[in-house]
Amino acid sequence: MDIVAKTIRPIAVSLGTSQAAVYKEHLENRPLAAANGGAKSILPLAAMGMQLTNLRQAALCPDAPALAEVISNAHPERKRSWTPWTPKLAVTLSLIADLLDQGEQIMIGSPFTRFATVLHEFLLEANVASLHLDGTTSPRERGLLADSFKRAEASVLVCGLDAMARGHSFENCAHLILPAYSWAMDVNSQFVARVWRLNSPHPVTIYPITATHTIDDRMGESFADKSDTSQLSLDGKLFPDTIEDLDPELLLAEAYDAFQLNSETIDEGLLERGWPGLAKRLAW
Repeated sequence: MDIVAKTIRPIAVSLGTSQAAVYKEHLENRPLAAANGGAKSILPLAAMGMQLTNLRQAALCPDAPALAEVISNAHPERKRSWTPWTPKLAVTLSLIADLLDQGEQIMIGSPFTRFATVLHEFLLEANVASLHLDGTTSPRERGLLADSFKRAEASVLVCGLDAMARGHSFENCAHLILPAYSWAMDVNSQFVARVWRLNSPHPVTIYPITATHTIDDRMGESFADKSDTSQLSLDGKLFPDTIEDLDPELLLAEAYDAFQLNSETIDEGLLERGWPGLAKRLAW
């Protein structure tokens, strides 16, 4: 039995102006303590892991409340963006509008709840039939909503990467958007396997969206490397061997090298003012 083709179409975007300031602040200031641990100091390796998480959030959803709670020497007013609008969010919504115009169903997987929640709220505001499934959804309700999407009762499924990376089959959906990656590369690959199935009737397209000059670049390279060598099998497992996670120390060093303070940014205010027109496209 022939397996349908899987095409990966990367999309690179600039950072928003406020987003770039938030990213820079968390790049230059490593956490000093856990947000919920009072003033108790943390080990260097744990601080490094927390910093990487902050950078990943800043590259996707710089308005995440968790960023404001980070205990570090970062400037309080630059720990978190004033708006959920970023070039990533705008491109994601625009891509969804294009695919809806073609009569397609779309899945979006986010490693962070904040982005998924905001995206789903915008889709509902534009009257798009959208479902939201993440770790806050009970397994029973998750199954019911997943079945609803498979019956084409909704056009868009916004998911948590970890919550939907295994145990589901959406062969009816041929388009998957990845606005950011999970830390574990096998989770990303297994999420792709939800739509790229042995019984998929149509070729599948994956759209990874990366913010240039950020931690996204290196994680995107790793995802591309794994995707090039992936093999689909009957049980849905993509790789015969254990996939190694990224080296945090190396990743952080590369994030420092990649970030360019003077790179072009996009005014989030312009993106925000463009929402009414984009909402009309989505509703149409």
